[in-house]
Order: sequence, then C-alpha cells, then structure tokens
Amino acid sequence: MTVALAASAQVAGNADTGSDFAAGEELFRLNRPAEAIAVFERIIDDKDVNPAAFVYLGVAYYQVGDYRKSLAVCTSGLERAGADRKVLAYNAGNSAYALGDYARADSCYAIAMQEDPDFSAAYLNRANAQLKLDRLEDAREQYQSFLAREPDNAQRPAIEQLLALLDEEIVRRENEKPELITPETLSIANEAMQIPETAERITPDELPAEPVEAVIEELVDADEFAAPALPPEELTLERGERVAADELPPPPNPPEAETDIEEAVVREMQEEIPAADDAK
Repeated sequence: MTVALAASAQVAGNADTGSDFAAGEELFRLNRPAEAIAVFERIIDDKDVNPAAFVYLGVAYYQVGDYRKSLAVCTSGLERAGADRKVLAYNAGNSAYALGDYARADSCYAIAMQEDPDFSAAYLNRANAQLKLDRLEDAREQYQSFLAREPDNAQRPAIEQLLALLDEEIVRRENEKPELITPETLSIANEAMQIPETAERITPDELPAEPVEAVIEELVDADEFAAPALPPEELTLERGERVAADELPPPPNPPEAETDIEEAVVREMQEEIPAADDAK
C-alpha cells in the first residue's frame, strides 16, 4: 500500500521549532511514537511550525492507541494554513472509525474526497463506515468507485462478493421480504493512516498501525445517524516540558495500537429471496 501523499511546507523563522520538528520526525522514523509525541506537542501550537507536524502527531497518537487525541490533532490541523487537508481529514476518519464513531468517520472521509476526488483509499474507508451505518446503497456506490480506481486491488474478490450481497439485501428491502440474506463472514480492511512525503525513508512495512476492518453488522435504521460537524469538540492535549531532543529517555516499548476489528455472521439465505441485481 502506498503511503505519503502530502507535500509539506518548509519551516520559516523559528530555529528552535525547526530543530524540534526535525527531532520529532527522526523519532517517528525510528518507530518511537511516544517520544515523537513529546517533541511535537512542544511545538504544535507554534505559528511557524511545519504543518506536517499535525500529520506526524496524529499518526503517532494513533500508533500508541490514543485514537481520541489522534482525531483531535488531525481535525485541528485542518485549520492550519499550508496543511495537507486531504491527508489530515483522511487520518481523522481512520481515528474516528477506530473509536466506533462511524458518522464522524464518514464526514472526514468526505472532506478528503472533496480535496482529491481520485483519492481511492478514502472511497474504500468511507464505504466501510457507511456499511456500519446501514447505508447500504451509499456503501455500494463507494465500493464501486473504489474498484473503478483500483481494479487490481488485492481485496477486489471480497469486495465484489460483498457488492453482490448488498444488491440482494437492497432488493429484499425494496420488496419488503421478511427473509434475511446470508453472506459469508467478510472482512474488508480499511486503508491505513498516511504520512507526509518528506518521510520517504519510511516504508509501509515499517508502520505499526494495524488496518481497521469492517464487516456487515446487525441491520438498523440509518435515520438514527447524523454526521456531526467538524471540527469536533475541543479536547485538551497534555503538553510536556520543553527539553532538548538529546535529553529524551531511551525508547520505551510503545503499546500496540488497538484495532477495532469486528466480525459478524448472518444466517443462510432462504430460497425465495429474488435474485440480486448485478453490481454496477
């Protein structure tokens, strides 16, 4: 999977801020997110900070499993001049998804798609969020859009199977049949968090963030859900005392990011269900 889509602005003016940014970036590159967090938190409010700091800090919080702070950092970064809104909104969506806030995730992915209509990862992750919200027709459209942009994606067989099941369920609902479809257990994985292009030395295999998976859950009324406005409520982020990068303690063993992976199994399809329309 390709990471690194953001172009970063250069730091201007404040030499200390620039030095701390470089130190935080290096700690992130060395897979020491907890220490990178301490450095980036010292400089994140500086007006001269490289806006890529919001991306790094958001991903670092995600890597240590603090999805709420990851969401807060990414959404606050959307207001910073020169920030990569596409990547920040996308990463905010992943953090909201990990928190189980699928309506907010849907809103965040929509912002990322507005910034770049060809951003395929946002289509897939948004489809997964919409499926969680029981918005079946919307999810079907997003899955189809994703496959149109990535026809050779490794998850294509599973997505095509899911599309067929969605078609069957949509037809069943239109005909008001009491029966339930019986999809096999499916797991369509979200695309992972993204980082700035400045970290070219980071490869996808070096990123510890686990993919977030989505499966068909119990069918509920979509009317119950309403996407909240962004940015979310303010969250207080703790700031550490200013220390030099070389005074940081030896690297801890950061906790693995918890991943909200769910599985759901539904019953065998009864014979009287009408045949599904082909996926468009």
